[in-house]
Amino acid sequence: MNLTTEDLQRFIGGQLELQNSREGLLIRGEISAATMGTFMRENDTLKIELAWVGKNDGSPHAPSSEWSADPDLGLRYNAVLMMTSVTPIGEGRLFLQTPTLGEVVTLFSKRELESRDGGCTFNRSRIKGLDSPTPQP
Repeated sequence: MNLTTEDLQRFIGGQLELQNSREGLLIRGEISAATMGTFMRENDTLKIELAWVGKNDGSPHAPSSEWSADPDLGLRYNAVLMMTSVTPIGEGRLFLQTPTLGEVVTLFSKRELESRDGGCTFNRSRIKGLDSPTPQP
């Protein structure tokens, strides 16, 4: 699937969920920017910036109801598309799978989150230790 920065704009204000089975990591965050960049050739890298991120205190295979802030996680996610399978999975979502990293990512569009009565929305208030939201201009 070919992606452009324009294609990714529908995800700004939406959310990213990352599961990494090798590292036992499950995170969720709000997408503040999404662009295509260059690794080896033009538009071969997906770059996402997050406004906030929370880490599940369990794992992808045994999630906990507890979430916490983790300053070591950072607020960026990058995927080199020559190593990543990208699949639209309906309802405004994209599914990214990088087997070499043991990682799967779901991008939820802002529109989907708004139209489903919050059914897929992860509320940042569930994250212990997360600072108050940054005011938007």
